[in-house]
Amino acid sequence: MSRPSKSSAVWQPEDLRKAAGVSRDLTLLLLASVTAFFLLLGSPPATKSQELRVLETAREMDERGEYMVPYFRGNRRFEKPPLAYWLALAGYRLVGSVNEWSGRLYSAAAGTATVLLVYAFSRTLGRPRTGLWAGLILATSLLFVQSARRAEIDVLLTSATTAAIYAGWRALGDSSHAGSRSLLWVHLAWLAMATAVLAKGPAGLSFPFAVLAAYLACKRQWRDFRLLLYPSAVLLFLAVALPWFLVVAHKEDLSVDVFAREMNTAMGGVNHGKEGLVYAWFFYLIRVWYDFAPWSLLLVPAVASAIKHLSSERGFLLVWAGSILFLLEFVGNKQPHYFLPAFPALSLLVGWWLESKAPSLRFLPQRWPWACAATVVAISLLVTALLAVTGWEQRQKRSSCREFARTILPLVGNEPVYAYPRNIAAMDFYLGRVVALIPDHLKNADSASERFFLIAYGTEEDLSRPETASLLSSSRFLPVHTALPSEAPLRLYRSRLP
Repeated sequence: MSRPSKSSAVWQPEDLRKAAGVSRDLTLLLLASVTAFFLLLGSPPATKSQELRVLETAREMDERGEYMVPYFRGNRRFEKPPLAYWLALAGYRLVGSVNEWSGRLYSAAAGTATVLLVYAFSRTLGRPRTGLWAGLILATSLLFVQSARRAEIDVLLTSATTAAIYAGWRALGDSSHAGSRSLLWVHLAWLAMATAVLAKGPAGLSFPFAVLAAYLACKRQWRDFRLLLYPSAVLLFLAVALPWFLVVAHKEDLSVDVFAREMNTAMGGVNHGKEGLVYAWFFYLIRVWYDFAPWSLLLVPAVASAIKHLSSERGFLLVWAGSILFLLEFVGNKQPHYFLPAFPALSLLVGWWLESKAPSLRFLPQRWPWACAATVVAISLLVTALLAVTGWEQRQKRSSCREFARTILPLVGNEPVYAYPRNIAAMDFYLGRVVALIPDHLKNADSASERFFLIAYGTEEDLSRPETASLLSSSRFLPVHTALPSEAPLRLYRSRLP
């Protein structure tokens, strides 16, 4: 029997080693992602308003059977596109129940996808070890873990933005451009940008396009703008991103101003220039030291090393993070999670630096770099998992709306439930109904002919105001259940029938 030639389909030993290395790396990255993002995902209650908007809007979509027009607390909500709501609803349907676990599934999956995209990007550069480092760094950075464990939009935006930048790099990074393959990657980049737009509006287009355009400008590859703006790829973007906007605009008789309201609020936000130069221009450079923990201290040598090698692929990573930072400087509403789409680039920079330094430590045992990596990752996973599971905002151990709602659900049954003097989205989500403020005809009447329940929510100062105290202490209401956490007392009353 003749030996197979080198061109034969039989794998060579080197191919087998590479395949084994990829399998090992993917196993480590998936293990880290599952531990950091999925472990006890439904344990912390939903307390942040950003997460509650997604969870409750998806719940109301399911309740109404209306999947094109989002509703939040009974009112139409067009501030954000619907992709996060659709995915949270898909989680409800997949699991078969409406809860934090099912609603957060899409965000944890998006976090895992971003980690794998970072690894794929580094392998494309021929640096699989850098990709392994970078993926583990991203999967253990504080803000990324916290965001991936909440049903929010920013990890979804980060995943789609990373996919668009990766696909754009595959199309534009090689000056030879292998014809149809480059066109395929350009189309995939625009498809990812369309997904990002459906996740968070204009930021989904501006972030990845700015990164790719800045890269071409720095490399003076002016002719490649024709490839980036290939007509059929742009049409694909429009075909995916625009239909929802057009449908709801026609169905609800909306103008462009409705969709521009959120962008105007962000661009001219209340924080814009109100806190001085340091806040306005250095907010993200300051915040990253906390948000990128525990890897923040390595950013300085990693960025310094990349600046020395601007002509290499590390220069592209600086363009990636720098372009997003530049755009955010003009956004008045400063929020830490806005910088999240730059975290994959920061992870790759730090991973690259760590890999470059590992061979220079020859006086240590040969396996020291991997032992060190395993130790750091284990500690980071433990710390970030504890923070995420217990909930950083729960450190004062106040009682949550979730526990209060679970207690009163058997009491209220299907009876009407109102709130006073203010209501909260968490109660809507956990009770599975929109809890509106008590109407005046029930609040002001001497007696009521209908039975209902009233939830009093607020600080002790809120509930001790004369009008509120008078209403709640009147003979019209019978106290049923009281929870007195340190910050926001919750009390349930039942109306007395005449």
